Amino acid sequence: MQRAKTIEGAVVTSTVANMMNRDHMRAFLRRGATLAAFFALLWAVQVVNWITGYGLNPAFGLIPRHVSGLDGVIAMPLLHGSFSHLMANTPPLLVMGGLLVATTTRALLPVNAVVIGCNRRT
Repeated sequence: MQRAKTIEGAVVTSTVANMMNRDHMRAFLRRGATLAAFFALLWAVQVVNWITGYGLNPAFGLIPRHVSGLDGVIAMPLLHGSFSHLMANTPPLLVMGGLLVATTTRALLPVNAVVIGCNRRT
């Protein structure tokens, strides 16, 4: 068995041979299931929010210019103003999530930070 030398700082890329590896497929399916669970969570939160008359938005959303509303930074990405808002956000999230599922999860936090940061309007 031949071992590949690792170079410090080098990025390891996936090849077709590596993708057929059982461990790689298991990780791929686990990431895909996580993405599906995240979408289910988004839609479940939206349904509960709709049933409560969008009462979750002021309760758990970010409240501008109030220190007490800063805890909304955590829940705000899960809250949407309407079903059309959630449906408009779904395709970009599917594309970005699908790319992360197919490649790696190392970039998950930086990608989400950029998406959330670009999504905020002043």
